[in-house]
Amino acid sequence: MCESPSTCEESCASYGGRKSCSPSEWPANSPEIFEAASFAPASLSLRFGPRSYLSNNVSNCVFSRWDVQLAKVLPDSSLDTWTHLPQCDFAGSRELQSCQADDLDFLQYYQVRFAELCTDLGLDSLYNWTEPILIRGALAGSPVNLTVTVLSSSALLLRWDASSAGDCSFAAWKVEWQSGGASETWSPAELCQDLTERNQTECLLDTLTAMESYRVQITETCTDVRTNSLPATSPVFRFQEINSWEIYLGPTMSLAISVSTLVTDLDQCEVITTCCDDQFSICYARTAAVPLLATISRTDAVAGWGQQLWLRCSNSGDPLPSVPAAAPSWVELREVSQSSMVAAYSLGHAPGDCLCAHPHLQLRESGSEWVSVYGDCADMTLRACTLTNLLPDRVYDVRIQLACANESLNSPWTTSATVNTDPGCTWSTSSGNSTGYECEDGSFCATEGCCSPRRCPDHMPVMCADSSCNGHFCCAADSAGCDTKGGVRPCLESQVPAKEPSILQVDSPSSSSLQITWTPGSYASGFTAPCGQGGVSEFLQWSVQVTEAEEERWRSVECSGSRSSNVCLIENLLADRFYEVRLAELCVDRQLDSTYSVALGRTRPVAAESPSTWSMELGGDVLNVTWQPGSNVHDCLFESWQLSWRPWGNSQWSNVTCSSQRSLPRCELPVQLDQVLELMITEKCQDVLAESAPLRSPPFRWRSNTVVEVYLGTSMTSVLVADIMTLPSDVVLALDPPGSIIGSFSLCFGDSHDVTVTRTDA
Repeated sequence: MCESPSTCEESCASYGGRKSCSPSEWPANSPEIFEAASFAPASLSLRFGPRSYLSNNVSNCVFSRWDVQLAKVLPDSSLDTWTHLPQCDFAGSRELQSCQADDLDFLQYYQVRFAELCTDLGLDSLYNWTEPILIRGALAGSPVNLTVTVLSSSALLLRWDASSAGDCSFAAWKVEWQSGGASETWSPAELCQDLTERNQTECLLDTLTAMESYRVQITETCTDVRTNSLPATSPVFRFQEINSWEIYLGPTMSLAISVSTLVTDLDQCEVITTCCDDQFSICYARTAAVPLLATISRTDAVAGWGQQLWLRCSNSGDPLPSVPAAAPSWVELREVSQSSMVAAYSLGHAPGDCLCAHPHLQLRESGSEWVSVYGDCADMTLRACTLTNLLPDRVYDVRIQLACANESLNSPWTTSATVNTDPGCTWSTSSGNSTGYECEDGSFCATEGCCSPRRCPDHMPVMCADSSCNGHFCCAADSAGCDTKGGVRPCLESQVPAKEPSILQVDSPSSSSLQITWTPGSYASGFTAPCGQGGVSEFLQWSVQVTEAEEERWRSVECSGSRSSNVCLIENLLADRFYEVRLAELCVDRQLDSTYSVALGRTRPVAAESPSTWSMELGGDVLNVTWQPGSNVHDCLFESWQLSWRPWGNSQWSNVTCSSQRSLPRCELPVQLDQVLELMITEKCQDVLAESAPLRSPPFRWRSNTVVEVYLGTSMTSVLVADIMTLPSDVVLALDPPGSIIGSFSLCFGDSHDVTVTRTDA
């Protein structure tokens, strides 16, 4: 380059000589490349830094950043477009740096160039270039499904499958073996040396010795050795006969160990111990790399084992053992709180032939069904688990069994003693309404902040300690949701409210009233009633409210009495209606009021009026009976007339369905002469509560087709009017048994069924 003008010439003699270079124009020296290599598939590791001039001269460059660019080498040896690597800029840091380029093409050549850039672009360094770098390909996948078949007392057949992973240009299979299982030297398998086709995936091992320990490994080798697979290595094994082999498990600090069984199918395996009373369970599984994997777990303790274990497997065809697991030794409930407890247990020392043994724990609230609990409670590595989301003041117990994949060998259940969760505050449980916040007055609303909530809705059941939600306590889906809201709202013993009363019965004494009967609530744990004797507050009154079902228009009912009073009559109701009744215990400290107990009741319908006016005639051995229907059916939808009869003195009635038409009030009844009977007629309705009161006859008997005797009994008055249920032509008084009548009587009868008996001597 010449001085004037700034052109490039072969000779600058005619152009003022060569252009001078002052120290202020010295550029930064090109960076020094310390490392540029592909150590992992599809990636390139780079390490570089500043480089000083050999003369120790210094450039006036003010460092801006590094410029690292990468380009692929094309087949014609030209370069593809340069790509800037921003992860290697390290702006403002002129120090030794490292960075990495990823997602490059396998087995492709790349070149990288490095420059130091300055705030004054004229002082930027020249690029320093690497030679072309070959990017490492992905390793071939290790061979899978390695199996060993015993052919004789001295020969084995090895089989395996090639992996589909990797970037390998196949060269050959490399098969090696060890004797004794602990040698550092692998020997090539003599009969497996010419496996140069990728589908040649089996070969023989011979000149072996029964009950000697062996191990084999197989590697897929590639034309680029850097992509050779990692070896697939068998566990240490030994064999005694064709259908029986053993796999070494050894000692371990772990509770479980997994090994390949070296076959695709088998009859059974068992753990061979050398000492002690350690107990084990085996679980089988198939994986992408192992045709049949066995996981051996210790069941009698949460620990590994120190003895030299072997797993003996067979394909002999013998019947499988079927000893069931013994019941767990014990299970206890501990650390009980308002909403959680810990179940601790021992699984015992006899898993039998249970496969995939694991604890199966079930929880039950008193009076409910058993519910299985999973998670930690089904973890074989644990002997205790926490039961959460329990309800306050409930009685719970648990039971546990050792469960098996072969379910017929499940152990019997072992059941705990019952425990009571601690009483909770009103807010410790949700409102029982899927979207509703329960307000202080017992009503519900649907949005946060719509009222000061006593309890949170079911979908956000946890109340937090923070009252920042529109000035009220916040609700969350779980306890973690309260982490930023002051945590879960605590519940002190002094804040535990009265227990909701237990409604025993809601009866309907009449068609316009309901009567509610209850007992005061008491905590299952024996916690002192806060508003009872010895409590932190005092009883105020019972709150009884009623509304027609599903209308939510509650009105209060006055019920007098003390805390020991437990009956209240609710009047002025409509007939044949369903009502909801709710009841709560109110305290002087209203924060301790109980929640409401709710029950459903129904007022009686207005019953049909009772029939009247019996009439009967005897024709042969058949009694013909008629009567007069009641004048008003009210709420009765007529179904039939029912005639009931019984021998006098008998406690049981026999029933006969008569007419299904209300306008045909008649019935026939076979009778015997001299048999004393009682009759009763009832108007039956579709709703049994609307049925009429029965019309009941006095005792009577027919002496003949024309003579009937009707029992009068005794009387406290001198005049008695008796319905003899037939039109008399003559009437006399009689005693049973026959005898003289004490006193004088006058009988009066006429054209009706009534006979008037008057005592005349007193």
